[in-house]
Amino acid sequence: MRSILCCFFIIFFLLYIAYAQVNIILTPNVVNNSQSTTLIFNISVDEQNISLTFLTLLFPDIFEVGTVSLSSNKGTCTFRSSLVVDCSDFYINFSDSLTLRIEGRIKAREANFYDFLFELNVLNHTSSNISVLRIAVPIEIKDVTPPLIYIVFPSNYTNFTYSPNKEYIFSVSVEDDIKVDCINFYIADRLVGIKCINASSAIVNFTVSDLSVGEYTFYFRANDTSGNQGSSILYRFWVEKAPNPINVFFGKVNNIQNDSVTIEKDTTLQITVLSKGEICALLNNTLLSFPCREDYVNLTYTFDRIGLFYLFINSSGNWNYTSNSSGIYYWIRVIYPPVKYQILEVPSIEEYAPQKSYNFSFKLTSPSYPVNNISSITFLFNGEIFSHPIINPQTQEVTFSVRDLSAREYHWVLCAVDTQNEKVCVSGNLTVKKATPPLDILNAGTYTIPANVTVIATGCPPQLVCNLYLNNSKLRDFRYDIITEKPLYYVFTYNTTGNENYTSYSIVKEVIILEKIQNITQPENITQNISIEPPSQWPPESNESKEIEEERSKEIYNLSSVFRNIIYVREESLQNLKEVEIDVRKDQQNVYITFKPPSKLPSQKLPGRAILFFEIVTNISQDVIRNVKIRFKVDKEVII
Repeated sequence: MRSILCCFFIIFFLLYIAYAQVNIILTPNVVNNSQSTTLIFNISVDEQNISLTFLTLLFPDIFEVGTVSLSSNKGTCTFRSSLVVDCSDFYINFSDSLTLRIEGRIKAREANFYDFLFELNVLNHTSSNISVLRIAVPIEIKDVTPPLIYIVFPSNYTNFTYSPNKEYIFSVSVEDDIKVDCINFYIADRLVGIKCINASSAIVNFTVSDLSVGEYTFYFRANDTSGNQGSSILYRFWVEKAPNPINVFFGKVNNIQNDSVTIEKDTTLQITVLSKGEICALLNNTLLSFPCREDYVNLTYTFDRIGLFYLFINSSGNWNYTSNSSGIYYWIRVIYPPVKYQILEVPSIEEYAPQKSYNFSFKLTSPSYPVNNISSITFLFNGEIFSHPIINPQTQEVTFSVRDLSAREYHWVLCAVDTQNEKVCVSGNLTVKKATPPLDILNAGTYTIPANVTVIATGCPPQLVCNLYLNNSKLRDFRYDIITEKPLYYVFTYNTTGNENYTSYSIVKEVIILEKIQNITQPENITQNISIEPPSQWPPESNESKEIEEERSKEIYNLSSVFRNIIYVREESLQNLKEVEIDVRKDQQNVYITFKPPSKLPSQKLPGRAILFFEIVTNISQDVIRNVKIRFKVDKEVII
């Protein structure tokens, strides 16, 4: 253990001696940040028994290396990477030196000390050993550049218009090679805001509100984390006076047109004025309020005589608003009460009917009769003007009639003019809706054979085109005769596509012809529900069934999907089968159905039930039939 420690101290001492005999001097050793610079490293050997043959230089990451060269062409340098350079092909002895020249740019994140690290190959002439010597050469980076201020808003010599409580946004963009600490904002040399960002760059906004009218200057100052300070130039802007509108409100007056107001005699008019500064209101050059008032005036005046009055209003303005000395004016017309109207009868929504009349009735009254009378009455309907004679200039009831209107919307206006040339009008709309044509099919219904029925289609208006259909086939006439001794089923459809006055419409009715139903008296206690099971082969093949099918195929039926389709069995050979009911999913035309008499009941008893076979043959497909029911009679003595 002691031998190991002795060796360690001997090696350490030799390295220390070697380090002490190699000198590296950096010029300059203090550099400003963000600047291009040339660094000179002077390397010398002060020990006689050692030499330098190779070096590696590791740059700090703050240094952007440009070029590296050795003095007097004593060797060559190559880049191993952007921050590592190897230099060789040189030999430095005692009292000799080597100059390493480096050009580049300092770009540090903060002002501080950074190291250039050298690794030197040292040849010991006594032992002929080569050792590696590491030397760190410090450099001090200083921050002497102030923050840069640019892109300022608003730009120089900007004008604003005054507005109460308006917010003004001032923007500045700052940048520093290290970090910006805080930004100060000044208006008229008064500090109005400070924002600290601690970032290398940023865009910062300051908000100032409620600036009065005047000329202002503003500028920014920014400090970086090294204590450097930068300032913007001095900017100027103006806040100019805002326009000073005069707002006038007349209480409970509807007849206001631009600069004219019309009111009735003995009306007390409320006048409200809003503006900035001293407001003065004059009626026919006489002040309505004395003295004039600031910003707000509310006054009333009763006009008790007929005539034309001149109202003039102005305002002086104030520091922030312009003067409105030219003001505004209104002509106030005071008139007798005009004609009053009362609506007696006015249609609004009606259904179309040929040659139908529509009446519009009104009652007109002049409340100021005889100094003011009804002079004319007109009625405007659908762009056409109708006049009504004046019979009583004080009060009169009038009626205007129009007829035979097509289905659409109409606009009407009634106007009455009095002797002072005042017009009073009332207007509205009349909507004539399309009518539903009164189509009908007579004599449709259910009958029993023999049947003699005439189906008649009625109710088609002359201006429409109507069509009558039998089972989807169009008929030439609007009547159809049915004479038959067989059960039948008919569907009649009567329709029209409509026109501008009538809606499209369709009506469907049916004619059903059935056989007469015989009342069958059944003996007591002889009816039994019997479950029916088909044989494994269904229907069973037999010559007898084929003969029956050929014999019955001449009888044709029409089946409806909305009715019970009952087929009555009349043949004596089918005396036990009385009735067959077929339920179909959709209408079926030209259907034939044949039956085979049920097979005899077995004589032996079967446990729990009896089996009886019926055969029914038809041309209806299986997917159309919902179900089939049969009704039959069973003699009492064969019930099991």
